[in-house]
Amino acid sequence: MNSLAMRLLHFCAFALTILPCKGNAALLTEDTTGSSTTMAVGGCIQIALRGNATTGFAWELAPGAEDILALEGEPEFTADSSGIGAGGVFTFTFRAVAPGEATLTLVYRRPWEKEMAPLKNYQLKVSVTPK
Repeated sequence: MNSLAMRLLHFCAFALTILPCKGNAALLTEDTTGSSTTMAVGGCIQIALRGNATTGFAWELAPGAEDILALEGEPEFTADSSGIGAGGVFTFTFRAVAPGEATLTLVYRRPWEKEMAPLKNYQLKVSVTPK
């Protein structure tokens, strides 16, 4: 392969790692807790979990998977309706940044009640392979 083609190939591989995850990420929900997934470096997943921000509860990322997964931006909350006290969905987007294995854990709690056990947990075993 000539030098120009090699540079173009490297550029395309690099571009795939910096593209936004939205729209090209696998979507997982609460029913996948306790399961496992495999993805390549640069791949993306979205995790959508039901919750109610008006109660003070929110889903938070727990430590443990930061060596292989990076949270893309802030979690998004989408309310089911405009009604007072409406529940909705918290969506987290992650990008695989390095090969390895880890358990991704999200906890549903009130941020000021760190000493209390979470109301709910979400766990996903993630295996990231090289490209």
